[in-house]
Amino acid sequence: MIINTYPSVKVVVAPPVWKSTYTPTAKHFTSHEEQQALTRGITPAEYVRRNVIVKELSDSVRLKPGDTAFPSIKKGYTDWGQCLVVGICRSYKDFAFDAEWPENDSPMLVTFAPLNDRATHIHCTHHYLVAKNPFVLTC
Repeated sequence: MIINTYPSVKVVVAPPVWKSTYTPTAKHFTSHEEQQALTRGITPAEYVRRNVIVKELSDSVRLKPGDTAFPSIKKGYTDWGQCLVVGICRSYKDFAFDAEWPENDSPMLVTFAPLNDRATHIHCTHHYLVAKNPFVLTC
């Protein structure tokens, strides 16, 4: 038996080696997020979590500063009456640095002033005020 071997003309290329520097468990924060978290005395991950909650809840508010609104609760309506929306927090950095975060993750986003006492400013949650008077009687 005669065996002849010939070199191949096909060029063999090794598969490319790709080294990733990404670690899926690590979370990278911006310097702004780290600074805000440090100032508030919380972790950057907690700051980002709270900021996401505030942004989602503020997107559900259909009022804007300058609108007139009514409290959705009867006691609030009898106490305050028609109200003027003064401001809405759109991100967590709009909150004061010493503001307490509620346990139920429902922060006070909207600031309003009763029309009968414009010097008083009251903070409320995102669903406390409504655009139409829910307690008006129509015939």
